[in-house]
Amino acid sequence: MVKHFFITGLPRSRTAWLSNLMTTGSIICLHEATLNEFVDVVASGNYTHVGMSNTNLYEMGDVVGDSPLLIVERDIDEVHKWTQDYCSRSFLTYIEYRLALLGGMRIPFNEIDSNLLQIWKHLIGTPFDTVRAAYLQDFNIQVTDKRIEELKL
Repeated sequence: MVKHFFITGLPRSRTAWLSNLMTTGSIICLHEATLNEFVDVVASGNYTHVGMSNTNLYEMGDVVGDSPLLIVERDIDEVHKWTQDYCSRSFLTYIEYRLALLGGMRIPFNEIDSNLLQIWKHLIGTPFDTVRAAYLQDFNIQVTDKRIEELKL
Protein backbone atom coordinates (compact mmCIF):
# COMPACT_ATOMS: atom_id res chain seq x y z
CA MET A 1 0.00 0.00 0.00
CA VAL A 2 1.41 3.37 -1.05
CA LYS A 3 1.62 5.92 1.77
CA HIS A 4 0.74 9.53 1.00
CA PHE A 5 2.05 12.76 2.51
CA PHE A 6 1.51 16.44 1.77
CA ILE A 7 3.34 19.78 2.12
CA THR A 8 1.85 23.23 1.69
CA GLY A 9 2.46 26.88 2.46
CA LEU A 10 2.41 30.28 0.85
CA PRO A 11 4.47 30.69 -2.35
CA ARG A 12 8.23 31.11 -1.73
CA SER A 13 8.07 29.01 1.45
CA ARG A 14 10.62 26.34 0.42
CA THR A 15 8.00 23.86 -0.71
CA ALA A 16 10.08 23.07 -3.83
CA TRP A 17 13.14 22.51 -1.64
CA LEU A 18 11.18 20.28 0.74
CA SER A 19 9.82 18.33 -2.23
CA ASN A 20 13.40 17.70 -3.33
CA LEU A 21 14.44 16.61 0.18
CA MET A 22 11.54 14.17 0.34
CA THR A 23 12.32 12.64 -3.08
CA THR A 24 14.81 9.83 -2.58
CA GLY A 25 14.89 6.10 -3.30
CA SER A 26 11.35 4.73 -3.31
CA ILE A 27 9.89 8.05 -2.12
CA ILE A 28 8.73 10.80 -4.48
CA CYS A 29 7.24 14.19 -3.72
CA LEU A 30 5.65 16.05 -6.63
CA HIS A 31 5.82 19.84 -6.59
CA GLU A 32 2.86 21.91 -7.81
CA ALA A 33 1.38 18.84 -9.48
CA THR A 34 -2.20 18.31 -10.51
CA LEU A 35 -4.38 15.79 -8.74
CA ASN A 36 -4.34 13.64 -11.90
CA GLU A 37 -0.52 13.64 -11.94
CA PHE A 38 -0.51 12.60 -8.29
CA VAL A 39 -3.00 9.78 -8.92
CA ASP A 40 -0.97 8.55 -11.92
CA VAL A 41 2.24 8.37 -9.87
CA VAL A 42 0.46 6.54 -7.04
CA ALA A 43 -1.04 4.08 -9.56
CA SER A 44 2.37 3.43 -11.16
CA GLY A 45 3.33 1.26 -8.17
CA ASN A 46 6.92 2.50 -8.38
CA TYR A 47 7.03 4.14 -4.96
CA THR A 48 6.37 3.25 -1.32
CA HIS A 49 5.55 6.89 -0.50
CA VAL A 50 4.06 9.51 -2.82
CA GLY A 51 3.82 13.09 -1.67
CA MET A 52 2.52 16.33 -3.05
CA SER A 53 3.96 19.73 -2.22
CA ASN A 54 1.51 22.33 -3.48
CA THR A 55 0.65 25.90 -2.56
CA ASN A 56 -2.94 25.26 -3.67
CA LEU A 57 -3.43 22.10 -1.64
CA TYR A 58 -6.30 23.84 0.16
CA GLU A 59 -8.28 23.65 -3.13
CA MET A 60 -8.01 19.88 -3.43
CA GLY A 61 -10.80 19.03 -1.04
CA ASP A 62 -10.41 15.83 0.92
CA VAL A 63 -7.31 14.54 -0.91
CA VAL A 64 -5.21 14.83 2.25
CA GLY A 65 -7.57 12.85 4.47
CA ASP A 66 -5.66 11.38 7.42
CA SER A 67 -2.30 11.50 5.62
CA PRO A 68 0.54 13.46 7.22
CA LEU A 69 0.51 17.15 6.31
CA LEU A 70 3.20 19.81 6.79
CA ILE A 71 2.19 23.48 6.66
CA VAL A 72 5.07 25.93 6.30
CA GLU A 73 4.18 29.26 7.86
CA ARG A 74 5.84 32.37 6.43
CA ASP A 75 5.24 36.07 6.97
CA ILE A 76 2.92 37.34 4.25
CA ASP A 77 4.88 40.59 3.82
CA GLU A 78 8.07 38.63 3.09
CA VAL A 79 6.21 36.48 0.59
CA HIS A 80 4.67 39.49 -1.13
CA LYS A 81 8.12 41.06 -1.68
CA TRP A 82 9.08 38.01 -3.74
CA THR A 83 5.76 37.39 -5.49
CA GLN A 84 4.34 40.85 -6.22
CA ASP A 85 4.96 40.47 -9.96
CA TYR A 86 2.60 37.50 -10.24
CA CYS A 87 0.57 37.22 -7.05
CA SER A 88 -1.50 39.97 -5.41
CA ARG A 89 -1.40 40.61 -1.68
CA SER A 90 -5.14 39.98 -1.45
CA PHE A 91 -4.68 36.56 -3.03
CA LEU A 92 -1.87 35.78 -0.58
CA THR A 93 -4.20 36.78 2.25
CA TYR A 94 -6.81 34.39 0.88
CA ILE A 95 -4.27 31.54 0.70
CA GLU A 96 -3.12 32.30 4.25
CA TYR A 97 -6.73 32.18 5.46
CA ARG A 98 -7.34 28.82 3.75
CA LEU A 99 -4.07 27.37 5.10
CA ALA A 100 -5.12 28.36 8.63
CA LEU A 101 -8.11 26.03 8.29
CA LEU A 102 -5.92 22.97 7.65
CA GLY A 103 -4.80 20.60 10.38
CA GLY A 104 -1.27 19.25 10.37
CA MET A 105 2.25 19.91 11.58
CA ARG A 106 3.09 23.63 11.37
CA ILE A 107 6.66 24.83 11.01
CA PRO A 108 7.74 28.48 10.74
CA PHE A 109 9.69 29.14 7.53
CA ASN A 110 12.83 30.19 9.42
CA GLU A 111 12.79 26.97 11.48
CA ILE A 112 12.72 24.44 8.63
CA ASP A 113 16.44 23.63 8.76
CA SER A 114 16.44 23.06 12.51
CA ASN A 115 13.42 20.74 12.28
CA LEU A 116 14.27 18.52 9.31
CA LEU A 117 14.36 15.32 11.37
CA GLN A 118 10.95 16.09 12.93
CA ILE A 119 9.51 16.97 9.51
CA TRP A 120 10.83 13.72 8.01
CA LYS A 121 9.48 11.64 10.90
CA HIS A 122 6.08 13.30 10.59
CA LEU A 123 5.79 12.89 6.82
CA ILE A 124 7.74 9.71 6.06
CA GLY A 125 8.73 7.83 9.22
CA THR A 126 11.64 5.90 7.66
CA PRO A 127 15.30 6.45 8.69
CA PHE A 128 16.46 10.01 7.97
CA ASP A 129 19.54 10.68 5.82
CA THR A 130 21.30 13.46 7.74
CA VAL A 131 24.18 13.62 5.25
CA ARG A 132 21.84 14.23 2.31
CA ALA A 133 19.82 16.77 4.28
CA ALA A 134 22.96 18.71 5.26
CA TYR A 135 24.15 18.64 1.66
CA LEU A 136 20.84 19.98 0.34
CA GLN A 137 20.80 22.87 2.81
CA ASP A 138 23.33 24.65 0.57
CA PHE A 139 20.95 24.54 -2.42
CA ASN A 140 18.43 27.16 -3.49
CA ILE A 141 15.72 25.23 -5.33
CA GLN A 142 13.06 27.25 -7.10
CA VAL A 143 10.39 26.90 -9.71
CA THR A 144 11.42 28.42 -13.04
CA ASP A 145 9.75 31.56 -14.37
CA LYS A 146 8.23 29.45 -17.14
CA ARG A 147 6.64 27.11 -14.58
CA ILE A 148 5.37 30.06 -12.54
CA GLU A 149 3.66 31.37 -15.66
CA GLU A 150 2.12 27.91 -16.24
CA LEU A 151 0.84 27.80 -12.66
CA LYS A 152 -0.71 31.28 -12.91
CA LEU A 153 -0.82 31.85 -9.19
